[in-house]
Amino acid sequence: MGIMTQDFFINQGDNFDIFAINTVFGLEYDTSYNASSIAPTGINGLTSVNLESDYDDKRAVIGLGFEYDYDQEKKLIAKIQYNKLPYSGMSETTFYMNMQFAF
Repeated sequence: MGIMTQDFFINQGDNFDIFAINTVFGLEYDTSYNASSIAPTGINGLTSVNLESDYDDKRAVIGLGFEYDYDQEKKLIAKIQYNKLPYSGMSETTFYMNMQFAF
């Protein structure tokens, strides 16, 4: 459906140091879903799993991160995000960290 983001900035005045906090709150929504054609192949003994039961087409997305520009050529970015997955009782959490340098 939609994702709402919010940024908060802290500037250190004459220095270039800028610190930003990013937040994400949203709802992921599937408009179309069909798992009837999925079947295990390639390994003997695998059994089929019913992917239609306990399916949730609306799921929460929550994230928090920061960006720190400690000069005009370097930036550190870190983000953590939590997602509910479509099947009952399943979720994932992802952490990203990036360091950017200007050439």
